[in-house]
Amino acid sequence: MSELYIKLASPEEIKIVTNISKKAFDTDVMVGADEVGGPPNYDSEKWHKK
Repeated sequence: MSELYIKLASPEEIKIVTNISKKAFDTDVMVGADEVGGPPNYDSEKWHKK
């Protein structure tokens, strides 16, 4: 069985993760969401860093 671990993201990776989160939630309008958006801070680099 493989071991799993958590790695803190680098500043560049935080930008990538934030962009992925934003794109993932913003496209929910394509499958029935009322508007573009997501949970609080889904598009915040500061939140993803935390």
